[in-house]
Amino acid sequence: MKKTALEILEVFQQSISAQTPDWMDLMDENIVFQGPVDKVEGKEANINLHLEFGKLIRGHELLSITGGENIVSTQVILKIETPSGKIIALDIAEFYTIEEGKIKAMKIYYDPTEYKKEFNL
Repeated sequence: MKKTALEILEVFQQSISAQTPDWMDLMDENIVFQGPVDKVEGKEANINLHLEFGKLIRGHELLSITGGENIVSTQVILKIETPSGKIIALDIAEFYTIEEGKIKAMKIYYDPTEYKKEFNL
């Protein structure tokens, strides 16, 4: 039975949380990540982004998740450690486009003011 977009995203997030490599197989070769600080294109570049950013994560709280036919949206609080050792919380809205069992696009929205300040961007 074909998995829904919501089911695919849940597997993706569970794999990242468990630190298993399965999440990598759920990305499309031409995936595009777009956020207020970065735009990254292609599977390899997105894997590298997730691996590097993952080192900073100190907490993750899923507040809501909603799935449609090809779009899944979430609201999460992500706690990350800055270069100074400070922990900041980002309230993030995420939108995933999922087609043919693969994540084609990820768009995230949050206020980047504190992030940019802490990372000198």
